[in-house]
Amino acid sequence: MRAHPDEHGVIAEFRRALGLRGPHDDAEAATVRSARLLAKVDTLVASTDVPPGMSPRDAARKAVVACVSDFASKGARPRLALASITLARGTPRAHVRQLASGLAGAASEFGIRFLGGDTNGGDGLSITVCALGEAPRRVPRRSGARAGDVVMVTGPFGHAAAGLAIATSRGRLASTARFASAARRALFRPSPPLGFCAGAARHFTASMDSSDGLAATLWEIATQGRVRVEVDAAPAGEGVRGFAASNGLDAMDLVLYGGEEYETVFACRPSSRAALRRRAARHGVRLLEIGRVAPGRGVVLADSGRRVRVRNAGWRHLSK
Repeated sequence: MRAHPDEHGVIAEFRRALGLRGPHDDAEAATVRSARLLAKVDTLVASTDVPPGMSPRDAARKAVVACVSDFASKGARPRLALASITLARGTPRAHVRQLASGLAGAASEFGIRFLGGDTNGGDGLSITVCALGEAPRRVPRRSGARAGDVVMVTGPFGHAAAGLAIATSRGRLASTARFASAARRALFRPSPPLGFCAGAARHFTASMDSSDGLAATLWEIATQGRVRVEVDAAPAGEGVRGFAASNGLDAMDLVLYGGEEYETVFACRPSSRAALRRRAARHGVRLLEIGRVAPGRGVVLADSGRRVRVRNAGWRHLSK
């Protein structure tokens, strides 16, 4: 056993100690006096989760988005929330006001009522948001994908990773103003497909939020479902391939391993395609079919007529 566990190892230790059975999921459902609830907690840490140039307002919004995105992947809406905020000593009042404004704006945007929370002092900013909502009749798990399902995503990938590359390059990367704007928006103001998923998740056989990266998400769905995911078309966002080529970057690294998209990745039966596409059109969601579920294990990508194994990689807390 490794002396220093990675994120999955840490989760396993806590679940074992707390008597939690089965694999963990994006958000967890429980019944309290006949009420079926969905709960999610997520923490934003400035040193790892706030890219250069992100305002305190957008950082606070991102902390809420992390919970909203997981609710979306389960077809639910968060209704109530608590926030716990750790600030470095000497944080300017203007900074605090922006953080408060970011939480208030996100609450209004996503229909959430904050009940209160906690504050603390520490070495740097962190924001923990705990959200609660009513669980749908059937909560799709990560583990339900079956051979014959199709795999879909609620938007293109790669813009957020490109935005991070631009933000950290100190002007060294070339891009058009239009692409830079789209990449910055994807990185700083992600928008989970909450409205679409609230009525679409009844069609999902498996689903997961994509914030840790498309490859890691597909691997989790494949691993928990004990199936293979075959990707026929990597969902590269507009301009991502050109941006990568112009700057000596690998476009598939941006699309598969970058993370921070906050889209929903799901499997469904082929017969659900038409209903899902109609709902996506009503909600302005760019629904993309990227592949299928097959017997086997792992994740593979079609590339120039051959199958290439996709690495099980992406954002991992506590990884070296």
